[in-house]
Amino acid sequence: MNHRTSGNSGLSIIATVMVMMLLALFAAVAVSLITTGTGIGIQEERSMEALYIAEGGLEYIIKNRRFPNYSTQAATIPLGNGQFKVSTPAYLTANEAIGSVTIDVDSTSNFPSSGKIIIDSEVMTYTAITATTFTLSSAATQPHDSGNAVYPVTTVTTDPGSGGTTIAVASTTGFTSPAIIKIDNEDIYCPNVSASPAQFTNCTRGYKGSTPAAHLVGTNVFEYSFTSKGTITSSPLADSIQRVIRTKITSSVSNNDMYWTLAASKEWVNGSLVLRPSGTIAFGTATSDAKSNVSSWNVSHTVSAGSNRILIVGVSCGGASSAYSTGVTYAGQNLTLLGGFNHPSVFIRTELWYLLNPPEGTADVTVTLNTSASLVIGATSLTGVDQTNPFDTAPAFLYGTSNRANVIVPVITNGAWAVDVMALKPTNANQGTGQTERWNKNAGAVVRGAGSTKPVSKSNVKDTRLWMEVF
Repeated sequence: MNHRTSGNSGLSIIATVMVMMLLALFAAVAVSLITTGTGIGIQEERSMEALYIAEGGLEYIIKNRRFPNYSTQAATIPLGNGQFKVSTPAYLTANEAIGSVTIDVDSTSNFPSSGKIIIDSEVMTYTAITATTFTLSSAATQPHDSGNAVYPVTTVTTDPGSGGTTIAVASTTGFTSPAIIKIDNEDIYCPNVSASPAQFTNCTRGYKGSTPAAHLVGTNVFEYSFTSKGTITSSPLADSIQRVIRTKITSSVSNNDMYWTLAASKEWVNGSLVLRPSGTIAFGTATSDAKSNVSSWNVSHTVSAGSNRILIVGVSCGGASSAYSTGVTYAGQNLTLLGGFNHPSVFIRTELWYLLNPPEGTADVTVTLNTSASLVIGATSLTGVDQTNPFDTAPAFLYGTSNRANVIVPVITNGAWAVDVMALKPTNANQGTGQTERWNKNAGAVVRGAGSTKPVSKSNVKDTRLWMEVF
C-alpha cells in the first residue's frame, strides 16, 4: 500500500516538474513574441517617421526652389527627430558665366561620357567628362549659379509617331526606371528602360492629359528626377533608418518667343528674361537715350510708386573693339548683371541688369563701359514682381544675321511678364506680336538698341506636375 503511494507521489512530482517546464517554455515563447512584436512595431514606426521626413523634404524643396533646381547641394536639413537631403543627378559646384566651356559639378557618375545636359533652360552638348567636369562643344550662352541642378538629356533616334510605345534614343544613362520623360510638350510614362538597345519600352503616350504627337529624330528628351531621403538617426534597433522618395516633375512651359522684324538682314543679339509675379505685374515707366563715342552715359528715369518694384536696364553697345559694361547704377545703387552676350562676327553686345525695390522718384541710370563705344540705354520699371524669386528661369540670349531677331525663353508661372533687349547693326526694327515697344534708337551708325515688354497669357502656361515613388 505504502509502495503504491510512494509510486504515485513520484509520478505527481514528475508531472508537476513537466508542467512547470511547459509553463516556462510557453512563457519564454510569449516573451519572445512580445519582444519581437514590439521590435517590429518600433521598426515600422521609425520607418514611417523617416518617410514623413522625406515627404517634408519634398515639400520644402518644392516651396523653396524654382523649377528645375531641386537640390540641397549635399547638405542635410534637420526636421523632427531626423534630417532630409534632396538630390538631383548632379549640381553645379561653381558659378558658370556666359562663355564657360567647362562645367563644374559634384559628380558626373549619372551621365554618359558624351552627350547633352540641361541647366536651367539651356541645353548644352558636351564631348568629354572627368569625375567632376563636363567639357562643352561650344560656350554657355546663359549664366548659371552654383548649386543649380544638372539633368541628362538624350535625343530621339527614331520617330515613334503619335502612338508608338517604344521610344528609341541615343542613350538612357542617367534616366530612371520606370521613367517619365518629356518630348516637346508630351509627357510619356515608360515602365521599362534598357541601355542596349537604348530605348524606353511599353510606354503610355500622352500621359496625364498631355497630347500624343510625333517627334522628329534629334528632338531632345528630358527627365527631371530627384530624390528626397529622410533619415532617423536615433533608433533603439539600428543606427539609422532611411526612406527615399523619388520624384519626377514636369513643368509645362510656354516657350515664349520675343522677336523683332528687321527692315534688312543685319547682325543682331537679343536677350530676354521673364519676371515672376507677386500679385499682378504692372508696367510703370520706361526711358531711354543713345550716345556715340562715350565710356559713360546716363539717362534720367522715374520709378513710379507701387509695391514689389523692379528696375530692368537694357544695354546695347558697339564700337571698333569689344565693349561691355563695367557697372550700372540707379540713384547711386549698384544694379546686378543678369547676363550679356557678344555677337561673334561684329562688335555689338546686349546686356540685362536689374535692381529690386528701387527707390521711388526720379534719378539717373548711369552705365559705365570698359572703353569708348556707341551706347543705347533703356530703363523699364515695373511693380508686382516677386522680390524673393523675381525670375521664372535664367535669361536667354540668341544672336544671328537675318531679318528676324528673336529669342525664346521658357515661362513657368501664370501672370509672368517677358522683357527683352536687342542690339543690332542699324536698320529699322518692329516689335513682335503681343510686345509693347519701350525704346528703339540708333547710336550713330554703329549700333541700334531696342527693348519691349510682354505679359504672358495664363492660357499659355500649364501647372507643374509631380509623380512620386517611395522605396
